[in-house]
Amino acid sequence: MALKQRTRCNVLSSRFVSSVQVVVALTLCLWIPRLACAANPQASSDPLIVVDASHGIRINPLLYGANNIWYWVPQTSFDAYTDSLRENAGVKLLRYPGGFESEHYNWSNNTLDPSYKNYTATPGGSPADAIYDMGTRHVSFVMPTEAAFFANTPEAFQSGATQAAQLVTQYGGQVTDWEIGNEWFHFGGAPKNYNEYLQRYAEIVSYYVPAMKAAAARSSFHIHVYISSNWVYPTDMTTMQQYITPAIWAQVDGIDVHVYTGISPGTGSPYPPPPISMIPSYIAQIKRNSGKNLIYASEWAADLNDNNHYGGLQNANVMMQLFGQLALSGVSMATYWPPVAASKAQADTITFLHDSVPYTVDADGQAFQWLSKSYRGEALSTQVLNSTVTCLAAKGHGHQLVVFVMSGDQSINETETVQVTGYHWGKIVSAQVMWASAANVGRGSANMRAINAKKVNLHGREAVQFTVNPGGNNRGDGWEIVKLVLGSRGRNKE
Repeated sequence: MALKQRTRCNVLSSRFVSSVQVVVALTLCLWIPRLACAANPQASSDPLIVVDASHGIRINPLLYGANNIWYWVPQTSFDAYTDSLRENAGVKLLRYPGGFESEHYNWSNNTLDPSYKNYTATPGGSPADAIYDMGTRHVSFVMPTEAAFFANTPEAFQSGATQAAQLVTQYGGQVTDWEIGNEWFHFGGAPKNYNEYLQRYAEIVSYYVPAMKAAAARSSFHIHVYISSNWVYPTDMTTMQQYITPAIWAQVDGIDVHVYTGISPGTGSPYPPPPISMIPSYIAQIKRNSGKNLIYASEWAADLNDNNHYGGLQNANVMMQLFGQLALSGVSMATYWPPVAASKAQADTITFLHDSVPYTVDADGQAFQWLSKSYRGEALSTQVLNSTVTCLAAKGHGHQLVVFVMSGDQSINETETVQVTGYHWGKIVSAQVMWASAANVGRGSANMRAINAKKVNLHGREAVQFTVNPGGNNRGDGWEIVKLVLGSRGRNKE
């Protein structure tokens, strides 16, 4: 998709209406006090965060990917851009050419179709540039399907499949991951006949997958082919198999999803998404219905339309929650879609992507850096009691534990207590906060500083206490993000 501040028609699919009550009820899981029971709940109503370190889910380094935006980054700046993504943001994977421009990109000469709404005559980085800059196996490609889709003839389907196969032959030794199309369910705006669009895309898949797999086999390449899915309708994966033969479906390696949601999901969307807390459930349904375990979230963000148009540190709070749910869902790869501004002049809302070199970073870019550099190893489950804060945690190398606490806008001058089960930690290695003044909390970059965190005894168990959003003295009065690093005593089991 080009810009996530896109205009969406107010169309609500009838297949989603039946689940609206369930989705609304479950929205409380993130932004109102949680009712989950901790392993050792305290009798009082004081805030308590419980981290379960007894087991976790592996965090694939390729979760730290980003979308290229071909028409924003000129070829003359592409090297500096990818250097910044890799070295500053910790990006491990680049999706190329990008979102909807992938449907209008000319692979033979590195240009865009002049009819595309974001057309520019200035060339962006080429496929060779992307592979050279990011490295072999660290770029994914999106194959165009929209022209064949609207031509809607076997000849057009075959022509598109032939082109995709030729690109596999050319690049399959360096690029492992290949998507078939970008958001068929948004072609021409929200489709008036959703099932017709789904069936037509299934026909395209039936041409592309065998052609691409055969091309890879001829060259002894190992590739993964992903088909596009509208993640808010997990049953699509069951329906699509009615139009694709079992032999071809068996050749599909994984499912591509674009996960956009926020704290007010569904605002103005033709496909209202579930709340962030429901991401693992929806991903599990997609895996179960498709029979595929490889899930590529090739676009994800705290969508401005589903997030009160928050920017800066406000947006960072939500995007960190969303990323944590992707990790806990066992997503294989992900490429972030930064919430870019409507124009380059509005640089205060741009994350990684500024129109000058060096590419500076907004607050959610800073949060992405925090994640990529320390949210590694295994993603851990967390529970929050008696507070509106949210949390994600990971157990990394060297048996260190990292805990992020996103405070939101309601936990003002609140003392938080973090308790860990299934893990002996010996010391507080570091405690930092990302904060911004009230005037800047919705835009630009955040400030960072060390904070005081202390070890306490809670019902005979070690815990960590600190304060969020105290205001004054170089601290925020809302939306702070705290990062704790806890060191091990040398054992990782209680």
